Formats: sequence, structure tokens, C-alpha cells
Amino acid sequence: MKYFEIAKRLSLEKYLFLGQVIFDNFNQVVLIEENKKVRFSLKKEKKIQEIWEKHLLDSPNDFDGIIGSIMEISEKQGILKIRFRRGKFSQFYSTFNKRKEKINLCNIPLDKGTCLPISFGAIAITQPSLKNPNGCILFAKRANTAFDPEVITLLPGGYFDPEKDNSIFSTIFRELLEETGIVMNNIKVSFLGIIYNSYGSRQPLIACHLNIPTTKEKIELNIDEESEEVFFIDNDIAAVREFVRNKKIAVHDAWKIILYFDKILNN
Repeated sequence: MKYFEIAKRLSLEKYLFLGQVIFDNFNQVVLIEENKKVRFSLKKEKKIQEIWEKHLLDSPNDFDGIIGSIMEISEKQGILKIRFRRGKFSQFYSTFNKRKEKINLCNIPLDKGTCLPISFGAIAITQPSLKNPNGCILFAKRANTAFDPEVITLLPGGYFDPEKDNSIFSTIFRELLEETGIVMNNIKVSFLGIIYNSYGSRQPLIACHLNIPTTKEKIELNIDEESEEVFFIDNDIAAVREFVRNKKIAVHDAWKIILYFDKILNN
């Protein structure tokens, strides 16, 4: 398997079988919106509403926002194109048990019978300092959220909102501000791949790498309610392996770490 050696060095081999890398060789993301919204039969919409209302009893602060639901993904000459239509978070949450363990790109639309959100997740690296010559990676312990509560994750990450964002970069900078309080629009963003989580929420995620142009010491974090605790871990494969040892890692985040170290160590 292409990523096995890196995963082994990180002690994350088990996560290789819980996710699927759909594309890993693009440097641009283009989002194309279709006019039609995600719709289901009246019977299914009623069931979705019942599931969502039950979920709100445990998580009353969850918001049923607008998300982009993926109909088609393709890649050509380093450009990833995603065709989507507007859906709702409740549709995504309430249909995840209907999604397959792997995405079959021959099936069009991909979101048929479900709602397949456009989301991103970053591995954010601070600038080097005397104490941390390679910079630091920004980790967090997730609070009680819809998926993967109490796991170790990476900041920032979130869903593309067609009502707020005009590109995936808009989403990245918005979530960076909302989740960390860092206000920056000139951060270098490079893409690592698009990953499908075969376990749990079963959703695709655009993985990227951010270079935050300041050091750990100069960052004044303003963490939102989704994060219980934040960690700055040395940008080093041994330090990351030691940090994640015996911890529960979100599948997407384990794959982000693998893709990141594969890129910087093998390219």
C-alpha cells in the first residue's frame, strides 16, 4: 500500500483501512453549483426530521446550516472540480447510515439518497522558533460534537457553506478564525488530497496544509466550543507519533497526518 511505511512510522497503520484516498495530486479546487437543492421523498424527509430532532435533545446547540452536497468529483491536470447542490446539515447527519463504505465515482450523482457535504480539514504549521525549530502542528481534543466526540483532531476544519463562502479558501479562512481566533488571509495553502471516511460519518474531506506565518509564542488562541483542549506539537514525525500514541484519532485526521508526512518526507 502506497502510504503504509509512513503510517507505520506514525503507528497509524490501522487507520489505512478506515479511509479511502480519492485524489492526491491536485493544486486547485473549483466548486460548481447546480441550481437544484437536495430533496427527498416526503416519507424520507419526515424520517430525517425525526432523527434530527432526536439528535437535538442531546446536542441542542447544533445548527441545521446550509452545506454543499457533492454530486460529482473529477480531477484533470491538477484541478479538482466538484459539482454540488445545496443541502442541509440535518440531511447529512440523518442519512450517514445510508452511505457506502467507499465512494464509487461512476455513480452520478454521488449524493443520491444521502447528502454528501463538501468539507475541508487542515494540518496547520506554525513558523519555526528557537524552542520549536520545525514549527508546531495545531491539535485539539474535540468537545461534544455531532461526530467523533472526545477524539484528537486537527485545527482548523469545517463545512463549505454556499451562503457564506465563494470558494474553499473562504471556508478555510472563516473556519480558521472561528476555531482558533487567528485572523489571516495570506496563509499559504497547499492541498494534500481528498479523503473519504469509510467509518462513522462516511463523508469526503479536502485535506490541506497551512503555513501560519507566525510562531507558537505569538499566537493568541480564541478556541470555540467545539474544542475542549488545544495542543502545539513539534512538527516532527517522532513527536507526532508519541503524541498520538494510545489516543483516539478521528479517521480523517489520521489520514491528514499520513498524507502530510508522506509529502514532506518523500517529495
